[in-house]
Amino acid sequence: MARLHNQTPLVLCVIGGALILLSGSSGTIGFIGGLAGGWDEVLGPNGTLTLEIMAGLLAIFTVVGGLGIIATGFVLTTKHVRKARTGIAFFIAMTISGLVVTLANLTLSGRFAMGLMFQFMQSLGWLGAILAVVARTIAEQKPILDPSA
Repeated sequence: MARLHNQTPLVLCVIGGALILLSGSSGTIGFIGGLAGGWDEVLGPNGTLTLEIMAGLLAIFTVVGGLGIIATGFVLTTKHVRKARTGIAFFIAMTISGLVVTLANLTLSGRFAMGLMFQFMQSLGWLGAILAVVARTIAEQKPILDPSA
C-alpha cells in the first residue's frame, strides 16, 4: 500500500498550529487589560486604547498564524511542497512577531514579572513555532505517493 509523503511534518504542523492557536486565543485576552494599566500614565487614555487595539491585532495575527501553519501542513502532503514551506515560513514569522511584540510590551510597561498563566501561554506559542520550524525543515520534495513504503 502506498504511503502519503510528509506525514511527520503534517503532524508537527497540526500540533504546532494547535499550540499557537491556544496561545493566541487564550494567552493574550486576559493580558491586554493588565498591559494597559502600565501604559495609562505614559500614553493617556487614547494611547492606551491604541495599544489595546494593537495587542488585539497581534493576538489575531498569532491565531491566523496557527491556522495558516495547520493549513500549510496539509499542503505539504501534496506536490506543492515548496509553496507550503514558504507559507509555513510566513506564518511562523507572523506568529513570532506577535509573541515578541507582546513580550516587548510587557517589558516596556514596567512589568518585569510575568504571571504563571502568561508564561504558560507564551511557552505554548514558542513551542508551536519551534515545531513548525522543524516541520518545515524536514519536509521533503518527493512524489505524492511513495511506493517504497
